[in-house]
Amino acid sequence: MPRAAHTPLEAGLFLRTSNDLNALADRLARMVAEAPLGDPLRPEIVVVPTRGMGRWLSLRLARATGVCAHTRFIFPNRLVTDVLRPLVPEADDPAPFDRDNLTWAVADLLRTDVGLAERPETAPIRQYIGGSELRLYQLASRIADTFDQYLVYRPDFIRAWETGGRRLPGDADEAWQALVWRALLERLGGGHRLRLQERLLACLERGPRASVAALAERVSVFGLPTLPPYHLAVLAALARHVPVYIHLLTPSAEYWGDLRSERERRRLRGGRPADPELDREFHLEARQPLLEAWGKTGRDFLEALLDLDAQAEELFPQRERRHLLGRLQADLEQLVNRGRGKNPEAAPLPVAPDDRSIRVVSCHSLMREAEVLHDHLLDCFATLPDLAPGDILVLAPDIETYAPYLRAVFDSVPPGRRIPYTITDRSPRRESPVAEAFLTLLRLADSRFTAPDVLALLEFVPVRERFALTADDLERIRGWLVGANIRWGLDGPSKERLGLPPEPTHTWRAGLDRLLLGYALPPEADALFGGIAPAAGVEGDGAAVLGRLAELVAAFGRLARTLDGSVTRREWARRLAVLLDEFFVRSEDVDRETECLLAAIHDLGELPGLGDEGPAYGLDAVRHSLEETLGQPAVEFGFLTGRVTCCSMVPMRSIPFRVIALLGLNDAEFPRQAPECGFDLMRREHRILDRSRRDEDRYLFLESLLSARDVFYISYIGRHARDNSALQPAVVVSQLIDYIDQGYRFPDAGRQQAPGDEPPVPRLVVEHPLQPFSERYFTGPPGGALFTFSEAAAQAAGRGPAAAPAVPSRLPPAGPEWRVMTPGQLTEFFRNPAKFLLVNRLQARFEREEAEPSGEEPFALDSLAKYCLKDAVLTGLAIGADPGPTRARLQAAGELPPGTAGQVAFAELWREAVAIRERVAQAQGDAETESMAVELALPGPDGPLTIRGAVGGVSGGTLLRVRPGAIRAVDRLSLWVELLLLSAAHPDRVSRGVFIGMKKKDVDHWSIAPIPDPAAVLARLLEVFWEGVHGFIPFAPRSSEKFAAEFRKQGDTARAMRAAQDEWLGGYRKSPEADDFCLRLALDRLGVFASEGGGVHEEFARLALTVFEPLLDSGEETR
Repeated sequence: MPRAAHTPLEAGLFLRTSNDLNALADRLARMVAEAPLGDPLRPEIVVVPTRGMGRWLSLRLARATGVCAHTRFIFPNRLVTDVLRPLVPEADDPAPFDRDNLTWAVADLLRTDVGLAERPETAPIRQYIGGSELRLYQLASRIADTFDQYLVYRPDFIRAWETGGRRLPGDADEAWQALVWRALLERLGGGHRLRLQERLLACLERGPRASVAALAERVSVFGLPTLPPYHLAVLAALARHVPVYIHLLTPSAEYWGDLRSERERRRLRGGRPADPELDREFHLEARQPLLEAWGKTGRDFLEALLDLDAQAEELFPQRERRHLLGRLQADLEQLVNRGRGKNPEAAPLPVAPDDRSIRVVSCHSLMREAEVLHDHLLDCFATLPDLAPGDILVLAPDIETYAPYLRAVFDSVPPGRRIPYTITDRSPRRESPVAEAFLTLLRLADSRFTAPDVLALLEFVPVRERFALTADDLERIRGWLVGANIRWGLDGPSKERLGLPPEPTHTWRAGLDRLLLGYALPPEADALFGGIAPAAGVEGDGAAVLGRLAELVAAFGRLARTLDGSVTRREWARRLAVLLDEFFVRSEDVDRETECLLAAIHDLGELPGLGDEGPAYGLDAVRHSLEETLGQPAVEFGFLTGRVTCCSMVPMRSIPFRVIALLGLNDAEFPRQAPECGFDLMRREHRILDRSRRDEDRYLFLESLLSARDVFYISYIGRHARDNSALQPAVVVSQLIDYIDQGYRFPDAGRQQAPGDEPPVPRLVVEHPLQPFSERYFTGPPGGALFTFSEAAAQAAGRGPAAAPAVPSRLPPAGPEWRVMTPGQLTEFFRNPAKFLLVNRLQARFEREEAEPSGEEPFALDSLAKYCLKDAVLTGLAIGADPGPTRARLQAAGELPPGTAGQVAFAELWREAVAIRERVAQAQGDAETESMAVELALPGPDGPLTIRGAVGGVSGGTLLRVRPGAIRAVDRLSLWVELLLLSAAHPDRVSRGVFIGMKKKDVDHWSIAPIPDPAAVLARLLEVFWEGVHGFIPFAPRSSEKFAAEFRKQGDTARAMRAAQDEWLGGYRKSPEADDFCLRLALDRLGVFASEGGGVHEEFARLALTVFEPLLDSGEETR
């Protein structure tokens, strides 16, 4: 586009308003093209609220003019501190009064100014801090934030304090704040932004226009919904010299400055009841309820601009209002209260059945919100012509909360339905693993160094790679920590520093000693060596990994010493930089991620105006400062990249998009409530243009509604995921729904109803089921409000292409290798037939549930620990043995609680183990224990079956089994199967079986009498085995035994089935057998307990009696 001839620009304040940001951008582009600046080397100054707005506007200007070059997009503060400051070169640098710097300045002041601390006015501060550094810093942060607001919104307070006066005589909070402010001025000087503004205004009042125009020949303000009086005063003064154009997005072309919300109307009435005549006289009648409820922020700003006599230009384009969204925007533009009054233009309008321009969905959880959003975006791509991912904006009150769910949903779909997206506004600590790992390291420095906390640190790849550890090494270390009983504490002295006895047991030092000793000694060595119990598990190349783990623990010791005590901020910055090098591997990717962290550390040591040293601080204050800094949203990036943009709902982001989706609009969460500060003097008196988080959120919702072109999507959690109880949406959503119900008529078809006797859900709201595979998605009419594009959900609901079952109902015939088995395989089958089938025939693999390291030392032994220790004590226990060495070994290994508690626990374990050992000796007599060979060929289905192998534990004609716990159904069943094998193979040598266990601290004894025809019983069990290797069978040891026992007593199959179901489901102090995944998969697949009324499953009953009836006939429990 050729450059137009230059004409002198007319100074003044010009206001351009529109409800379409595109129209405002086009007008700005036309002005730049038609009225260029006099000096082509001088930049065009455009003040924008966010970088995202600047990027959008630059693209829009480039599209309109062919190129956008030499245009400077700046924030309002930069207009004062950068662009116009050269007008007052004598002004002091306001940097010492910047928000972050001011926090430390206040903290230094409160920490070191003795005179201030002794003043009676500051007694509330002393009382709150109470010697806590963390409280000192947190209070300083709140004071700094409050003072920063005063500089912008309460300049009269600052001026009064600086002259020794007060604005609120008698206010105790103002008294100490005035003292603190004056003390800050003495330390930092007077170069704060208010004084800069005062000098700037004075210069603009008397300075020549040429000098001003040399800095900014023209200033355009674009897209800011509001500005504080501080900036408005500068713009008004600047407009006397150069043209200042304010491009304002406003909902209505009509004058709406006199609209008041219902709350404001009540306040203006002075508590009197509503009077129509009085309301008309004072312009208090309701005219447009949505603008009245949501528009206060924009209304006050518009009024302030009009009070400055700005020359107004209206740019409201005529658009076709073909859908509900467009008609609603027209109502706002024309101040129409549709459905109210006698004006025919405000009569209710019909809504087309297929109108989905405004969508309100209710879900049960954050994950469901993300899943439903994804389906609706796919629907938008299918129904809106030429829609691109870059035309979609997704907003949430806190995008950090939704980010993991959005990633989980958007990244898990098949490539054909994958939507490109980007998530912005994330803080460095959430976006960068290095930042979060560094903060984790700082939290670890003065902690107990628990095993879970250390493992959590090693989950961060940069830390793990710094010590040459891999993910596989981490799993190996996890097992070592459990085996060596490493719980917490670096060593004994570290415990002593916490005021505890310097007991080294369960510390990292003791555990490493045990692991190193276990590597050095032979595997079978378990005796104490130098008072240390060797720990097994380290072998081969594990020694190198153990060495690197020892290096890490040594680094932890240096970490604790380095971060102990109080030093200056500069020294903290140096120490933290050293830690970054010691604990993190350096690479190009890591260095890129550490930029924000390094900047925060550098700023900590280089704060302007605070001197080189300053007072000393401990780790608490420094760590909290870094957490605050790294917890702030990062500089905007990833905005307008051609992908779906997901970001936080922040003011001044009213960029037009074809589709705008709002997530998380829940009651009590939006509009958001800013944390209140009890000493904030702005709360004493409200003034126009004062900030209000809730009013800003309401206006943000209004701007989002205006900025949507095709679809305005709202999502909230409307049902509790646990009990399906109703939850309310945000009040702005309810107000929108109420207005649409008032002014628009929906077709009755497809109206959503809430379940139960609750009031009907509004027609606009679509309630989604708890699960994505609900039948409701597939049973509604085509084109209905409930739909899903998920093929996985369709398959789960039985609506998609039929997927082959994971386990066929009947497997192909087993090969000849299955006709030969060992005794161990047969007992393994009857302990869990479903798992045997999955593992042995279908080659399924189940991960073992490994014990997780604990951060708590044992003060009492749980049931599992008692069982394991009794088993360890019982192994090799001789009658009359001395308990001393065993106790010492267990104590050194960290298996027992410390002190007296450990002695008492061991005495109980020893007593029970000795009792079991005596009963075992009684059962064995003088006979030696031997293992006996088994070779049996028995008839089976489709041919003979052979059992070949050996069964051990035979002593004097008795098969003996021992368990230092309660005797279970699987124990009795295993003993039964093995005794059948021995009785059939050696009928003259083995005749009975005995199982010895513990029951309520007493020895339990269960025996099986001689079996008359063991081969016949075995043949029936082999039929069950053969059936079970070809498919799931309805058999579960505990429940089946319960059925057989109850039927044996009562002879009633229905009662026996109910007893089995109770065992399956568990109860008080009894775990459900249904917790076993394999058994549950099998019995659920076969519908064994599908009937709530206890209907008898015939095959389950047959197998239970086949297996357990002869066992119960032969077995007997004795004490």
